[in-house]
Amino acid sequence: MPLDITTGLIILAVLALLVATAVYNNIKNNNRIRSHIKSSWGKAPEIKYKPGDMESIAKLYNNLSKKEKDRFYIDNITWNDLDMDKIFTRINNTCSSPGEEFLYYLLRIPNFMANELDEKEKLMEFFDKNIIIRDKIQFLLSKIGKNRSLNLANYLFSAINYIPWKFTIYRILSVLPIICFIILTINFSIGVTLLVLSFLTNIIVYNIAKAELSIELESISRIISLVNCATKIASIGDICGYEAKLSDALINVSKIGKLSYSVIQNSNDPIGETVKIALLVDVMNYEKIIKLVARYQDDLLKVYMTLGLFDSMISIVSYRKSISYYCIPKFTQSKKGEEKFINFKDIFHPLIKDPVSNSLNASGPVLITGSNASGKSTFLKTVAINAILAQTINTCLCREYNSSLFKVYTSMALKDSLDNNESYYIAEIKSLKRILDSFNDDLPCLCIVDEVLRGTNTVERIAASTQVLGYMASSNSVCFVATHDIELTHILENIFNNYHFQEKIEGNEVTFDYKLYEGRAYSRNAIKLLKLLGYDDSIVNEAENRASYFTNEGIWKKYNSV
Repeated sequence: MPLDITTGLIILAVLALLVATAVYNNIKNNNRIRSHIKSSWGKAPEIKYKPGDMESIAKLYNNLSKKEKDRFYIDNITWNDLDMDKIFTRINNTCSSPGEEFLYYLLRIPNFMANELDEKEKLMEFFDKNIIIRDKIQFLLSKIGKNRSLNLANYLFSAINYIPWKFTIYRILSVLPIICFIILTINFSIGVTLLVLSFLTNIIVYNIAKAELSIELESISRIISLVNCATKIASIGDICGYEAKLSDALINVSKIGKLSYSVIQNSNDPIGETVKIALLVDVMNYEKIIKLVARYQDDLLKVYMTLGLFDSMISIVSYRKSISYYCIPKFTQSKKGEEKFINFKDIFHPLIKDPVSNSLNASGPVLITGSNASGKSTFLKTVAINAILAQTINTCLCREYNSSLFKVYTSMALKDSLDNNESYYIAEIKSLKRILDSFNDDLPCLCIVDEVLRGTNTVERIAASTQVLGYMASSNSVCFVATHDIELTHILENIFNNYHFQEKIEGNEVTFDYKLYEGRAYSRNAIKLLKLLGYDDSIVNEAENRASYFTNEGIWKKYNSV
């Protein structure tokens, strides 16, 4: 008997130690989360990304874009031309997977109704002003956290399959530890022996089941965390009316959270893990939960999207705090025949340290010339990126922004495709064709083209470029085009507004101010750069002579070898 009492006291002492450790770790983790929320606010995110992370983050977008086929999205060519993955990572200060997935989705779906952007702005203003509520929401979202290796999209969008008969066995086994505890109160020695045997049995069964359902069990655990988080957020109070929408979506899916009373979410909690194993909690609740998920999939998606909306809006507010200045854009709904325009003051690129800003009022097509490295491509990207940010997150990196609502297309950073056996020129004309095919009478396009048709010979390039750009200019669009072909500035001067970037050569240095100027470019620096880089004088001088001869005579001199 003394031995039994001693054993019991040891067990109680171990349990007390485990409880104290769990409580300490929980407090420590909560303090770490709160500290991170405060320290990261209004600063550039320091989130690390591994190969494959962006594909995971894009899952929500990929699934919704298949579901909402009639909606306009920023296409892959435009997204990649503008390095929008990098733009996303600069803005992404979210706390959870729903948040960063929704933010990515948001950046690919421009709004064409000003009232939709106004709704987002109200929510952002709310989070900006209500710091206590914002911190509570961020804390709860951080409890969900980010796990890019999971694919919750399978549960949000796809049909769910499961095998019910296995769970009859799990139910029987889960009852055994409880029976053993009852026996333990009657006969301690027998009870302990049976408890150990049942526990060892359930360890084996649990690990076999967990190996078979590892990803599913982890995903279900995340869904439970999602529902519980949403339930707590909905009870916080007024959140611009969204708490009511969240509560409506939770009416059915809250049953999922109720099944989690015995599911300990913290995998680092030894007591929680012990309970999970002894009672086969995860595998027992798996069938019940996936039945509910399958039945209320639409409601669960609404919960996921609402939490994602909160997290992404808070992230955008933080992003605004981290930049030198921004403005809320103003829009006009422009149809064919009506003036289409884009006006901005002191616009800058979000990824450039110490960027040079530019201003422009463009109510028609714009043709930009200038020497190499003078800033043409960066300016085009700056315009396109801000147009997208304006219509997605209602934020422009400039002091003033006023424009029509546009579908944005670019054709810039094209490459040869060996996989598709396509030359650069084929890739280029396909890229341009998709823009031409997008023109319609309802929504104007903002077309950004860098070095139009550069992949072919000079004569055909200028001839074809003239007609393609002329077609763009006469369509329901505003186009910005950069070119090295000065001829186009003369041929198209009746329909395009000419602007240029310029450089200065002082001694052995070429400097750029990256400012936009009216009119076409007159200077050339390609041959001068040969000299600055140490090319033989005979090459440089003869190249300059040939360029001058062609400019004056309109024909090229034949090359005579020495």
